[in-house]
Amino acid sequence: MTVQSLELKRRRQPLRPLIGFVAGYDEDRPFFEKPAELIRGAEDDVRRYMAPYGLVVERLYWASNVRLPDTVLAQINAKIANEQAALAAQAKVAQAKADAEATRLRGSAEADAIKAKTLALSSNPMLIELTKAERWDGKLPTTVLPNGTLPFIDASK
Repeated sequence: MTVQSLELKRRRQPLRPLIGFVAGYDEDRPFFEKPAELIRGAEDDVRRYMAPYGLVVERLYWASNVRLPDTVLAQINAKIANEQAALAAQAKVAQAKADAEATRLRGSAEADAIKAKTLALSSNPMLIELTKAERWDGKLPTTVLPNGTLPFIDASK
């Protein structure tokens, strides 16, 4: 190793922190979404850093894919999991509200039907006799209790 290569290696070490500093980490806009913006910012900082040493940086290139630190990746995954859990909870709440509304509407419709039937029966007593006649199968009971009444249809009406 020459003195020049040692000197260059010594200067190379701060480059990674510079790029990391430029990239930063913003929860709303992760740096890996806009790599061109990241490399331009890193180029400017590296140029400023290397200028006092007489080095001119023409261009920086990615040597490999951008890898996030495991802690940052874990935070991103946790945030996504939390958002998914929140969406699932909201969906459950919406489903429960819809089920409650459907139950309320069924109850209201049933109450309206009972009111209409009650009104129809009270305004027309012959409707009760008609219902009895429609349900009767034409057979008399085979067992009669003492002092019991026979369910006859009044044919005179």
